[in-house]
Amino acid sequence: MKKTVILRNKNYFFAIIYKGFLCSLTTLFLCWVSFTMAASETDSKRSIERQIVNLMQNMENLMSQAENGNANSQYELGLIYIYKMETENNGFTDNYNLSIKWLREAAEKHNLARAKYVLAFLLSRSSGDDLDLIMRLFTESASDDYVPALHRMGLLKHYGGLDSIRINKSNEEAAEFFRRATSRGSLRSQARLAHFYFEGLGVTRDTTKAYILYLDAAQRGLYRAYSRLALDWHDRGGLSPDSEKFEEYWWKYKNNEDREPFCGEDEEGRDYFCGSNRKEPTLLYEMFLHFEDYILQ
Repeated sequence: MKKTVILRNKNYFFAIIYKGFLCSLTTLFLCWVSFTMAASETDSKRSIERQIVNLMQNMENLMSQAENGNANSQYELGLIYIYKMETENNGFTDNYNLSIKWLREAAEKHNLARAKYVLAFLLSRSSGDDLDLIMRLFTESASDDYVPALHRMGLLKHYGGLDSIRINKSNEEAAEFFRRATSRGSLRSQARLAHFYFEGLGVTRDTTKAYILYLDAAQRGLYRAYSRLALDWHDRGGLSPDSEKFEEYWWKYKNNEDREPFCGEDEEGRDYFCGSNRKEPTLLYEMFLHFEDYILQ
């Protein structure tokens, strides 16, 4: 009888130790995930901010060139003042007005597509009062095949607007914008287009084409697409359920998610960000998320 009691006590003791060990491992894993996600967000922000800080080192020369009518310098000054608007404790209004001034010069006098995109984005976030102007700028920038503007127009058409903008919804037009951006190398737009084909949004439903687009985007660096491959095909039955493929794609996503600065999208298509610090991202970061290479193009 004593042996039985002792054995039970031992088993109970080891069970407690084992559960404690598992809890410790779980805690360590969650801490690691939070750290890597936060590091990714920070790295992406630094990539964008570094470009702006580098421009600021040449501020005097930029100002001289902008005043002499150089469109690229006017655009770059606009970016600098947006950065200053969000990072300096004082002078928000002055920095905002200077940003608008130089972006308007580059956009409306010199027809610079990237300046039109940034100006439209800034106006849509700050007031959204002049809807006609905002939409004209986004549309003209997209007409010049500026990839961030093509993607933005796709989102606007898909959701019927974002932020203060409300327009007529059209998945057919949205799919065309995402298709054009995809043809110019946007993996983010390619994943959107894949989703449209999977759901039959504005296009004829084609799960095979969706699969190919998702897989190509994932293999070329948009690791979030692996999660869609796992969930759409091997959880929701887009193709025949295959537990091995589900695990393969899911772990390819999980093992690379620290390279992604965001987890997904909210109801209005805006990205929500991962990590322990979920503060609202900077405006420049949100403008050029996944489009860092286009800031100075």
